[in-house]
Amino acid sequence: MNRRTLLTAFLPGIIGFALPALAQSGKLRKFRVRIKTKSIIGTTIEARDQYEAVVKINKRYPGCMILNLKPV
Repeated sequence: MNRRTLLTAFLPGIIGFALPALAQSGKLRKFRVRIKTKSIIGTTIEARDQYEAVVKINKRYPGCMILNLKPV
């Protein structure tokens, strides 16, 4: 069996198996955030999970302190 027939035989099964997991992980959720910079700011941010939300907040407001982070 050469490489092309192997890929065409097994690739649709592999993609079909992994596709629901990829679709679920790509969905964005909203998080309500309260942070302290010079003053206290409340904002909403969209991210896939809580870790990504923290990364986005720290990128947007460097040196801030996150007071509260919860999904909406």
